Parts: sequence; C-alpha cells; structure tokens
Amino acid sequence: MGLQVGRWPDEETRDSKDIDAEAGDFAIEHTSIDTIANQRRDSAWFKGAVGCLEGELHCEHPFRLVVTLPYEGIQLGQQWAKIKAALHSWILNQSPDLSKKKTWCQA
Repeated sequence: MGLQVGRWPDEETRDSKDIDAEAGDFAIEHTSIDTIANQRRDSAWFKGAVGCLEGELHCEHPFRLVVTLPYEGIQLGQQWAKIKAALHSWILNQSPDLSKKKTWCQA
C-alpha cells in the first residue's frame, strides 16, 4: 500500500489520549489484549512474589535449573516477600544438591 506514518499525535500531546499514529487516512492505535483471563494482574502478582530472582541468581549454578510455578500458584493475600525469600534460599542452599543426583532425563 505504500503508507508511511506521517504524525505521532500521542507524542505531540503526552497529556492527552490521542491516537498513536496517523498514516495517510488511517489512524493507528496499539492495543494489547490478555490472552489468558487476568493475565496482567496475575503477572504483576508473580513479579511481586518472585520478580528479579532469575536475574539475581542466573550465574549461581554450573547447571541449568528450571523452576516451574503453576499459573494459579501465586494469589492475592499471600506473603509474596516470604515466598521470594524461601525460593531464593532454596535455590542457593538446596538446589545445588540436585546436580549430584541422577534425574529421569539423563540417559
């Protein structure tokens, strides 16, 4: 079609809710939609409970460690700081022993 963005109204007027861009006769509005019910809310809860642990601990082990939490495992009303502290402690203190054990996925 050969369209190019000619204006960025939301950047011109940051205190209003203008459209994101204009290209010819078309208005462009970027929108995101949760693919899972309450996805943004639950993501915020997850970050509150375990946020930054991956970045903090990514070099702690000479082996790959994957921890999977069920989607509904983090709920409102839990003491997220205590969950994070317990998980942090387990990763540092107990999970290194896992490398000494033969696991189901080893041949």
